[in-house]
Amino acid sequence: GLDVTQQTNMSDAYLKDLAGAAGDDGKFLWEVSRFYENFYRSTGQTHGGFPVHDSSAVALALHPEMFVTERGAVRVVTEGIAIGQTILRPDKRFDHARDWQDRPSVEVAVSVDAPAFLAFYRDTILGRAR
Repeated sequence: GLDVTQQTNMSDAYLKDLAGAAGDDGKFLWEVSRFYENFYRSTGQTHGGFPVHDSSAVALALHPEMFVTERGAVRVVTEGIAIGQTILRPDKRFDHARDWQDRPSVEVAVSVDAPAFLAFYRDTILGRAR
Protein backbone atom coordinates (compact mmCIF):
# COMPACT_ATOMS: atom_id res chain seq x y z
CA GLY A 1 0.00 0.00 0.00
CA LEU A 2 0.95 3.65 -0.33
CA ASP A 3 1.41 3.85 3.43
CA VAL A 4 4.40 1.51 3.01
CA THR A 5 5.82 2.77 -0.29
CA GLN A 6 5.79 6.33 1.06
CA GLN A 7 8.17 5.29 3.85
CA THR A 8 11.04 5.33 1.33
CA ASN A 9 12.03 8.72 -0.10
CA MET A 10 14.54 9.23 -2.89
CA SER A 11 15.95 12.62 -1.96
CA ASP A 12 17.59 14.96 -4.42
CA ALA A 13 20.92 14.31 -2.66
CA TYR A 14 20.50 10.52 -3.06
CA LEU A 15 19.65 10.86 -6.75
CA LYS A 16 22.45 13.36 -7.46
CA ASP A 17 24.94 11.00 -5.84
CA LEU A 18 23.57 8.07 -7.85
CA ALA A 19 23.67 10.13 -11.05
CA GLY A 20 27.34 10.86 -10.43
CA ALA A 21 28.22 7.26 -9.63
CA ALA A 22 26.21 5.48 -12.32
CA GLY A 23 27.34 7.27 -15.47
CA ASP A 24 24.80 7.42 -18.29
CA ASP A 25 22.30 5.24 -16.38
CA GLY A 26 22.49 7.57 -13.38
CA LYS A 27 22.13 10.65 -15.57
CA PHE A 28 19.07 9.08 -17.21
CA LEU A 29 17.50 8.34 -13.80
CA TRP A 30 18.13 11.91 -12.69
CA GLU A 31 16.52 13.33 -15.82
CA VAL A 32 13.43 11.13 -15.81
CA SER A 33 12.89 11.66 -12.09
CA ARG A 34 12.60 15.46 -12.44
CA PHE A 35 8.96 15.36 -13.56
CA TYR A 36 8.05 13.04 -10.71
CA GLU A 37 9.92 15.08 -8.12
CA ASN A 38 8.38 18.32 -9.41
CA PHE A 39 4.90 16.82 -9.15
CA TYR A 40 5.44 15.90 -5.49
CA ARG A 41 6.97 19.29 -4.74
CA SER A 42 4.08 21.15 -6.45
CA THR A 43 1.51 19.28 -4.39
CA GLY A 44 3.35 20.02 -1.14
CA GLN A 45 3.85 16.34 -0.41
CA THR A 46 7.64 16.58 -0.28
CA HIS A 47 10.45 19.09 -0.22
CA GLY A 48 13.11 17.54 -2.40
CA GLY A 49 12.60 13.96 -3.40
CA PHE A 50 9.71 11.58 -3.80
CA PRO A 51 8.32 8.28 -2.50
CA VAL A 52 9.27 5.08 -4.29
CA HIS A 53 6.12 3.16 -5.20
CA ASP A 54 6.72 0.76 -8.09
CA SER A 55 10.32 -0.04 -7.19
CA SER A 56 9.17 -0.92 -3.68
CA ALA A 57 6.82 -3.55 -5.07
CA VAL A 58 9.68 -5.07 -7.07
CA ALA A 59 11.94 -5.01 -4.00
CA LEU A 60 9.28 -6.83 -1.96
CA ALA A 61 9.20 -9.60 -4.56
CA LEU A 62 13.00 -9.89 -4.65
CA HIS A 63 13.88 -9.16 -1.01
CA PRO A 64 10.92 -9.76 1.30
CA GLU A 65 13.30 -9.61 4.27
CA MET A 66 13.36 -5.80 3.85
CA PHE A 67 9.67 -5.64 4.72
CA VAL A 68 7.50 -6.40 7.72
CA THR A 69 4.30 -8.15 6.72
CA GLU A 70 1.08 -9.16 8.43
CA ARG A 71 -1.55 -11.67 7.43
CA GLY A 72 -5.20 -10.81 7.38
CA ALA A 73 -8.28 -9.97 5.40
CA VAL A 74 -8.18 -6.87 3.21
CA ARG A 75 -10.99 -4.55 2.14
CA VAL A 76 -10.78 -1.57 -0.21
CA VAL A 77 -12.84 1.51 0.62
CA THR A 78 -15.01 2.35 -2.40
CA GLU A 79 -16.67 5.59 -1.34
CA GLY A 80 -16.37 8.54 0.98
CA ILE A 81 -13.38 10.35 2.41
CA ALA A 82 -11.16 7.23 2.47
CA ILE A 83 -11.91 6.07 -1.09
CA GLY A 84 -9.16 3.86 -2.49
CA GLN A 85 -7.59 3.05 0.87
CA THR A 86 -7.03 -0.55 1.85
CA ILE A 87 -7.86 -1.76 5.31
CA LEU A 88 -6.25 -4.81 6.88
CA ARG A 89 -7.92 -6.79 9.64
CA PRO A 90 -5.08 -8.90 11.03
CA ASP A 91 -5.84 -12.58 11.49
CA LYS A 92 -5.09 -12.29 15.20
CA ARG A 93 -7.81 -9.67 15.70
CA PHE A 94 -11.30 -10.98 16.37
CA ASP A 95 -14.42 -8.90 15.95
CA HIS A 96 -18.05 -9.49 15.11
CA ALA A 97 -18.15 -7.32 11.98
CA ARG A 98 -19.70 -9.27 9.13
CA ASP A 99 -17.87 -7.10 6.56
CA TRP A 100 -14.85 -9.38 6.94
CA GLN A 101 -16.78 -12.62 6.56
CA ASP A 102 -15.51 -14.86 3.74
CA ARG A 103 -12.53 -12.61 3.00
CA PRO A 104 -9.35 -14.62 2.41
CA SER A 105 -6.28 -14.10 4.53
CA VAL A 106 -3.43 -12.52 2.54
CA GLU A 107 0.04 -11.29 3.40
CA VAL A 108 0.41 -7.51 3.28
CA ALA A 109 3.50 -5.33 3.73
CA VAL A 110 3.08 -2.93 6.66
CA SER A 111 6.57 -1.37 6.81
CA VAL A 112 9.91 -1.29 5.01
CA ASP A 113 13.55 -0.92 5.96
CA ALA A 114 14.01 2.21 3.83
CA PRO A 115 17.83 2.43 4.17
CA ALA A 116 18.17 -1.22 3.08
CA PHE A 117 15.86 -0.59 0.13
CA LEU A 118 17.80 2.49 -0.98
CA ALA A 119 21.10 0.58 -0.73
CA PHE A 120 19.63 -2.28 -2.80
CA TYR A 121 18.35 0.17 -5.42
CA ARG A 122 21.75 1.84 -5.67
CA ASP A 123 23.54 -1.49 -5.89
CA THR A 124 21.14 -2.59 -8.62
CA ILE A 125 21.76 0.51 -10.72
CA LEU A 126 25.51 0.18 -10.21
CA GLY A 127 25.38 -3.51 -11.15
CA ARG A 128 26.40 -4.74 -7.71
CA ALA A 129 23.09 -6.13 -6.43
CA ARG A 130 22.88 -9.66 -5.11
